[in-house]
Amino acid sequence: MDDKARYCQVGPGRALLMDDQDSIREILREMLEELGWDVVCSCHGAEAVALYRKSIDEGMPFSMIILDLEVPNGIGGKEVMDELLPLDPDVRAVVSSGYYDEPVLANYQNYGFHAVLAKPYRIEDLTKVLRELR
Repeated sequence: MDDKARYCQVGPGRALLMDDQDSIREILREMLEELGWDVVCSCHGAEAVALYRKSIDEGMPFSMIILDLEVPNGIGGKEVMDELLPLDPDVRAVVSSGYYDEPVLANYQNYGFHAVLAKPYRIEDLTKVLRELR
């Protein structure tokens, strides 16, 4: 089995991606779409919460969300989870960060996350995380 066929076994699904950096959002969006995912992007936490609520209201919930932990001058992943968990205790969330010494990353389950995706992104790491969410 070639790499692409092996990777495509983890999708498809509907994903919400929140990151404040355009280039990072674009890279991850392209990776997820290559794996067969339908991706909705957000650049800040308040928008991500609104999009998640809207998806539930419209009967088209997200299969998973990937949240950047740190958003300068905005709501980051931990705060988004504080709002989403009461709304949907079963939210399938992945915390993402390039800062490896963050306490949330070491104890991500305590904050409602199901997995960690470290930056910079590699397709192998992404597919491993997607398999963990299944």
